Amino acid sequence: MKEYINNEGQLRLLWDTIRVNMERVMGFKEIDNFVIQGPLKWIIDKQNQFRGDEYLMKIENNAIYLSEASSACLDVTTDYLCHKGKFKIPQQEIQSFVYSIRQNAIQPAIAHQNYIRSGCSGCYYHNYHNYYKTLYQMKRYEKPKIYLEEIEFVCIFNQMKFLIVQEFLITFLKNKEFSGIVKNLSPEEVKNTLNEKAGITVQLWGKIVQISTSKPNNTVKKTWQEIWAQDLKNLSI
Repeated sequence: MKEYINNEGQLRLLWDTIRVNMERVMGFKEIDNFVIQGPLKWIIDKQNQFRGDEYLMKIENNAIYLSEASSACLDVTTDYLCHKGKFKIPQQEIQSFVYSIRQNAIQPAIAHQNYIRSGCSGCYYHNYHNYYKTLYQMKRYEKPKIYLEEIEFVCIFNQMKFLIVQEFLITFLKNKEFSGIVKNLSPEEVKNTLNEKAGITVQLWGKIVQISTSKPNNTVKKTWQEIWAQDLKNLSI
């Protein structure tokens, strides 16, 4: 008899069970290559190809597009988990179906990119601009160097998150027992819980969490170059 997910705690446990299984099957070396190396290589390539405002625009565009692409993947994941029989896709077409979801991110991403650069007086996506309010304010009031450091980190983080939520969606779609497995939770509660777990997985697999040895309860603030110093060094070899 099928066991259903009836609360957020059980949904978190399901995510963690799948994550641990991925770690066992893939191994942490492959996870490093998958989650860390790709995003870092992308940003290094852009640093070598572009300068100044053109470089900044590339980073801003990608940071926001990847955030929206992750959200689109989580929407489909939520729909699949909440509704039995949704997305009956042949196994051989799952990969291409998941890749096609990113197209849903293009229009909202453009609207949010325009918002952080020029503000907005009421576009179709106006009510969702708050997700990018911090970037909007930093771009206007922080020193350019501080803003650039932040948007670069956001771009790397969002690329890692997108890779992870995409991989989890593929796993869910390949296992039909997950279709409609969630009961007694609203779609909003499901998506928020999945989004929370995706962010935590980025911190774990992306090796972002750095704990101070002198103050164990405090997280050390580091630049992205410091967080991934060894990985950057490996890429340069």
